[in-house]
Amino acid sequence: MLILPGGIKELILADAREFLASEEWYTFAGVPHRRGDICCTGQEPGTGKSLTIHALAGELGLEIYFISLAAPGIDDYTLGRLIRDTPSRCILLIETNHIEQLDPALIRPGRMDLKIQYGLATCEQLEQMFDRFYPFHEDYSAPASGATSPKQAEFAAAIPAGRYSIAPLQGYLLSSKNDPEGALEGIRAWMETQEKERRIWRN
Repeated sequence: MLILPGGIKELILADAREFLASEEWYTFAGVPHRRGDICCTGQEPGTGKSLTIHALAGELGLEIYFISLAAPGIDDYTLGRLIRDTPSRCILLIETNHIEQLDPALIRPGRMDLKIQYGLATCEQLEQMFDRFYPFHEDYSAPASGATSPKQAEFAAAIPAGRYSIAPLQGYLLSSKNDPEGALEGIRAWMETQEKERRIWRN
């Protein structure tokens, strides 16, 4: 389930579609028909980078090829060969939690054209997530007008914005996927457990 801050998903998809539809222009202008995007975030995993790649590929009918730079045998020559062997109608995405560790030459404009910053769950994302999990519960889902329901707002207000990534929150809601009231009642206990685990990991 891909839930991004407002406008980000639309921006990524529109950019990719425009690129794929512009091959003739690139040829006429003498500009290489290639596109590079960076999916980056802080050190927290589970913010939606990989889901974005899968959703984009599914929407555009593209195959996915993953290359891990940490894999044995991956050097500059091998990486270059693998990239050259990809289909011409493709988009290169770099997924990283540490953009500061990448070679500036790799991410300069012309190689990486769109930088997408991922972060921890915002209030808007929390509201969207609750609505997506309970679309058939009239008292809990967003009204037809698109406004936020009281239960969506209650769920979002119970969780500090910018504290947790999307992935563990989705895992929590999955455990109560048929019980929205239980999800609301149990969120504080879930957060207490998360904070205890964080303290254990820090020690």
